[in-house]
Amino acid sequence: MAKVSPENITNVALAGHADSGKTLLADAILLHAGIIKSLGSIEAGTTQSDTTPEEKEARRSIYNNTFSVEANGRLLNFIDTPGYFDFVARPIMAFSAVETAVLVVNGKTGVEVGVRKLWEYADRAGTAKMVVINRLDEEDADFERTVNQLKAVFGTQVTPVAVPNGKGAQFTGVVDILAADVPADFRNLRETLVENIVSADDALLEKYLETGEVEPAALETALHKAVASGALVPVVPASALKGVGIAEMLELMRRCLPSAAAPCRKVLSGETAETVAVDDKLRACVFKVSVNEFVGRISSFRIYSSTIRAGDTVYLSGGGSERIPKLYRMQGDK
Repeated sequence: MAKVSPENITNVALAGHADSGKTLLADAILLHAGIIKSLGSIEAGTTQSDTTPEEKEARRSIYNNTFSVEANGRLLNFIDTPGYFDFVARPIMAFSAVETAVLVVNGKTGVEVGVRKLWEYADRAGTAKMVVINRLDEEDADFERTVNQLKAVFGTQVTPVAVPNGKGAQFTGVVDILAADVPADFRNLRETLVENIVSADDALLEKYLETGEVEPAALETALHKAVASGALVPVVPASALKGVGIAEMLELMRRCLPSAAAPCRKVLSGETAETVAVDDKLRACVFKVSVNEFVGRISSFRIYSSTIRAGDTVYLSGGGSERIPKLYRMQGDK
């Protein structure tokens, strides 16, 4: 893969309560990008994220797994994390390596305890947040009910940027609330969304209150600022199983989410978070260590500043050093 500048990279952790559909969502993203030819099956052990014998036998994610796709010129790097709280340390480690925590919520069961805890961990890590309400093709799934639960628990900054077209088996597409020509039925939602976006920019907010309008270019710029600051937590609908909403979700990730060039914060001790300096000194964080029968030990890491090249020797925060023999970009277990 050609070199990509940090401004054109977005790093995301997929996290959620068990059975929210994160692993199938990862497959749906890869299928949409043309990287795989068919959706995997958790029951058959053919998903791209659950690759180890333990995961295939348990039919659930146990380890963090990474994959990447391109979306209109932007590289989206994903970490798919386990949902069961036996493995909660893994999403916490993933949050230290990304700019955005994408919380996947089951549209049938709503805001479960895992979502509440993961939100708290994302706050501690200083990441931006986005919510994907998944499984909306299923009976009893309800987007509006789930959004209202999210607002009640986390606040009014949780706002849809897209809404489902249809419900249950009739969920066949999404409506982009950011579009200027949004249908009349959704204009109130768009007004709420615009208000949340401009609230992150005092000058823009003042202008909006005076005129009631925001120029599209200014709104787009403010959108990134609002998500990065937490003034807006965008919500999108999806069905990983049916592939509905996946294209729109990826486009909104490209438009909304902070890039790798944004300051990245990491919890250092307890409740304390600190901005990692971006300078010539190498700073990186390992968020997964695995063993491959052919390659040996593989450490997955995020570089905050400087660069690492094959053959470099790096110094560890706990003491000692390690030589980096080779570098790989992982796509599942490949």
